[in-house]
Amino acid sequence: MRGERGPLSTLSYVRSRGAIPEEGRVERQKLSPEGEQKVRESAVRLLRRHLNLNDLILEVEDPPCDQLCLRQLIDCDGPEAHTKLSSSLIGSALGDQATRLGIPVAVLSSQVVASGFMRICEADTRPPPKVLLTPEQRKKLSSLLEIAQNLLAQSMFSRLYFCQELWKAQNSLLLEAVWRLHVQNVVSIPELLESRADTQAVVVWLCKDLGLLCEQIEVPCQHAEVARAVLADLVQMFVLRAFQKSEGLKGDGAPAQMAQIAATVLERMLASTLEAMAAGLQEGSPAYKAGSCWFGVFSGPMCQSILSAETLKRWFCHTLTQILTHKPVLKVSDAVQMQREWSFARTPALLSGLYRRLFVILSPEELVGHLQDVLETQEVNWRHVLSCVSTLVICLPDAQQLVNGWVTRLLTRAFESWDLDSMVLAFLVVRQAALEGPAVFPSYATWFQATFGSTRGIHSCSKKALVFLFKFLSDLVPFEVPRYLQVHILHPPLVPGKYRTLLTDYVALAKTRLADLKVSIENMGLYEDLSSAGDVTQPQSQASQDVEKALTVFEHTGKVPVAILEASPIVKITPCLSDAAPGGEVEPSCAEEPLDLLMAALQELRASMTDPTQHDVLSAQVAMVSERLHSVLGLSEDVSSGEAAPVQLSIQAPELQPREQRVVDLLLTSFCQNLMAASSVAPPDRQGPWATHFVRALCGHRFLPAVLTRLCQLLHHQGPSLSASHVLGLAALAVHLGESRSVLPKVHVGPPAPARGLPIPEFIDSLLPCVAQQASALCLKFSTAAISYSLCKFSQSHELLHSCLSPGLIKKFQFIMFRWFPEARDPPSQEDLASPPWRPLCLPSVDWRRAALCLWKQRALKELLKQEGLQLTYRDWLQLEIEIQPEVDSLSDIERQDFQQWAIHQHFLPMPSAAGGCDGDLEAACTTLVDVLMDFCQSGSQGPCANSVVGISSPGAPQHLCTKQRPIPGSRLGPDRLPDPVPPAAHLCSGGRTPPHSFRAARLPPSSLGNRVSSEDELCWAVDETLSL
Repeated sequence: MRGERGPLSTLSYVRSRGAIPEEGRVERQKLSPEGEQKVRESAVRLLRRHLNLNDLILEVEDPPCDQLCLRQLIDCDGPEAHTKLSSSLIGSALGDQATRLGIPVAVLSSQVVASGFMRICEADTRPPPKVLLTPEQRKKLSSLLEIAQNLLAQSMFSRLYFCQELWKAQNSLLLEAVWRLHVQNVVSIPELLESRADTQAVVVWLCKDLGLLCEQIEVPCQHAEVARAVLADLVQMFVLRAFQKSEGLKGDGAPAQMAQIAATVLERMLASTLEAMAAGLQEGSPAYKAGSCWFGVFSGPMCQSILSAETLKRWFCHTLTQILTHKPVLKVSDAVQMQREWSFARTPALLSGLYRRLFVILSPEELVGHLQDVLETQEVNWRHVLSCVSTLVICLPDAQQLVNGWVTRLLTRAFESWDLDSMVLAFLVVRQAALEGPAVFPSYATWFQATFGSTRGIHSCSKKALVFLFKFLSDLVPFEVPRYLQVHILHPPLVPGKYRTLLTDYVALAKTRLADLKVSIENMGLYEDLSSAGDVTQPQSQASQDVEKALTVFEHTGKVPVAILEASPIVKITPCLSDAAPGGEVEPSCAEEPLDLLMAALQELRASMTDPTQHDVLSAQVAMVSERLHSVLGLSEDVSSGEAAPVQLSIQAPELQPREQRVVDLLLTSFCQNLMAASSVAPPDRQGPWATHFVRALCGHRFLPAVLTRLCQLLHHQGPSLSASHVLGLAALAVHLGESRSVLPKVHVGPPAPARGLPIPEFIDSLLPCVAQQASALCLKFSTAAISYSLCKFSQSHELLHSCLSPGLIKKFQFIMFRWFPEARDPPSQEDLASPPWRPLCLPSVDWRRAALCLWKQRALKELLKQEGLQLTYRDWLQLEIEIQPEVDSLSDIERQDFQQWAIHQHFLPMPSAAGGCDGDLEAACTTLVDVLMDFCQSGSQGPCANSVVGISSPGAPQHLCTKQRPIPGSRLGPDRLPDPVPPAAHLCSGGRTPPHSFRAARLPPSSLGNRVSSEDELCWAVDETLSL
């Protein structure tokens, strides 16, 4: 034989066994025709099992030029690799060899290609495990598959025989190589999988290689895109085979075996990750990476390209069912005791992320309906069920209404059919939702009192309903955590007098349970967070904590907390007062770790701002921020009180503890950065509700006083130092605080406090006076940003616009526009119909003048100003103008006179009274002017704090008022007839000739005016006469 050969060839092996006699050798035994036929058949079978075609062809081919070595075909480089060996030549050569061997050419061709295929898979020298090809392997495989395609075209290739040959070396198969067989139409993956009878082995091999593939996808490498394509195609194929309906068959006509393999693979891949999470999956581990990648296949781009909505919905529902029913080892009693550990923030990120992906396909109603169906028909994993409820509450819009409706239906069913299962589920769902905080769902105490604390409660219809309720509550007592027992005792169900024993028996049982837990009613904290997930504080440390919280509340409100006033005298709080330090400082070592976690959560939220329309992602991140903030502050909502206590602040000297200021600055900076990042991608109306949720989370932990104090410091005392991004962010924050004004307490500024509390928008308006140039500049920037943001965010809701913005702030914007920009005094030639300008405000260098004028021309603003109470009136203008301090005014004396002349003569005097003008009535104009002057003077008699709030000093104001007599040309009061300087405001109100109580009546007597006031000159004369009183 010619040429070098490796190991003993197949033909030589057959000869050595005596099946084929060599030439020249004496036959030992002459076989009969039947025996010869049997030997030939045995030889063929042996050849088929041990065929090495490369060596075989070298043995049987005589001329060297006709030697066909498949290895050379595979190893050739370039597109012209086998131009001299056409497909017909390859087929002819294989046909000749098949004839000489006496086997079908399709079988021989399949063996040849399978041998080359396995040789390519085994050529990689990388250590196992391996699922992807190297570039060199891909090049060789491409050549081989081209040969296979040509053989298929000539009907010289058997797919079934080829698959059987591949399974003989299953451990050497690379998943990418198998995928390339599929995409190049040599052998489909379903054909390959169905060709093996042992489906269990097929499933094990697929799951192992899919896990390895997912691990490699998560590791940055040059083959990541190929790996993603392999995974996407495989998942799509499995989902189609397992979940796409087709008449009479599963999948798109696939046999039942393939449908079973596909469904089993999908289930096992999910189950393996769920088991790893239950065992404590470490982030960054190979199993974590594999699970993260596999859960990523549920995202839209991976699956929605070729899968129909119905197919996806069936797959997602099946997946959700598998999650909810995975290893149901916990009982209902376990869920009652442990559900506080399953809040959204404590749910593994992989699992909550998977829930969010599943929620995308299912509508909220379908989701709740599916949850209900699973809970009614199967044993469930309560940890997964309740973590799913938490994710639903956090990530779905209008989740509160959705959960309330679900719970109402459950309670109705429970009391109609005395169904304990529905009753248990209703309580578990409500408690789980309440764990996520008041920003997304009311506290458990609020819900319990609203549901059972009135005569309209579902329990009050009959004695049987009352017995059912109290038996249920009594059955829960051995498993209840103390907080819920406290709620039931402090906010008991309303019971008619004749059934009072039902309630007293339950209260006695609950108190006994609390005593067993060493938590008595007398030792309950005055500020118990009845919706908190934490453990009950031991009695010996409770009093100290009550003192800390009482001092904190007193610092922010200036009042002794009601809980202290109502506390029993036997509460042992007094001894702790001497040891308590105001502010309740936390040791740095204890505070740093929660603060680091808060910073990490804020960074993750910032990274999610690249797509502000992803409501579920951003809501999840905001929930994490809320949880971390709760840990940092150690404060929580006092759900036992009906209304939040008013906030009392000192505008002149706002103070914060260093730790509080650090946390507030961290949150405010994050909000500003997030707003700028989101605005670079989408306008406010397309950013979703992330900002609303962020602000609610910010104000849901007794943190509102600290936030408002810091706003006071920044806006009222450090305004000129704020950057444009800070102004924009704080303006948007103020808008969302106004959005939540109905649930936020009012603010008292002082001391002394005003007679009434200010709603949040009015409080923020009070921080932005217009008394000087710098203050007016800040007010213009802030009002421009706030109005622009509101018009963009809530363009479809006029009610929200009213609640978000203070009328005073809108009027200050008009006042400064009229005062500073002469072009704003003329009616606009045309209104801008485009959306309000927001994007220009987010540029690195903001032209505030241009932005304000652009907003001024907006039709949306003009429509807003037509609403009642928002247009700048004559009285409003006088009140603002009178506060201007001339020595720090942005206008010169001449500019100020020109402006005042225009305002009185051309704007407010002829303006209709319905719009806030004077209807041309000089007497009415003069009366209003004097009223404003007297109000201004009287405000100066209330002490220095009153002046400081508006940012003026009384002595300087009268000097400024004299200049208001000059702007009208033709006045009979020339410079030589100016009256003496007006006495100080305090003198006017206390020591002047006319006492304050009679001054209003003596201001403009008809006898002194009559018809004499007939021109603009008389207005100045009347002012002069009034001031000389």
